[in-house]
Amino acid sequence: MKPCPYPIAALLPHKAPMILLDHVTGTDTQSVEAAVSVTAGRPFFEEGRGMPAHVALEWMAQACGAWAGAQAMDAGAKIKLGLLLGTRSFHAGRPWLEEGRMFTVHASQNYMDNEIGVFDCSVTDTASGAEVAAAQLTVYQSDQIDHLLVAQQSGQS
Repeated sequence: MKPCPYPIAALLPHKAPMILLDHVTGTDTQSVEAAVSVTAGRPFFEEGRGMPAHVALEWMAQACGAWAGAQAMDAGAKIKLGLLLGTRSFHAGRPWLEEGRMFTVHASQNYMDNEIGVFDCSVTDTASGAEVAAAQLTVYQSDQIDHLLVAQQSGQS
């Protein structure tokens, strides 16, 4: 895995504050690794608790999107919108992700065709290396998503 030269905001079609990952630490042709910290003021943060563990699912989805964004940037292509189609076997080892902790999000391509991908994902506590959440995500990315959104915005369906 090589270091990622792109800022996270360049890899995802999200706008602040909904970019939940801090940065991508590494990427290759099959996988991505990102870092995220649990700090006050971030979306979904609850004072005295941190973030609910199910937010890790969005971290994983954004890691998949960041992987696709890095692949597009490397190829000189535009960043496409993507959708999370489904999740299999999501589990979290704790109900809350504590304030002040740093987590590593890993997504590894299991299957990919032109528009559908399956990624094995995990979130680990960076300090201890302990896995705190894992899931298999099915994602969809197509140029047709952009056309659908344009049609919705103009009142067409």
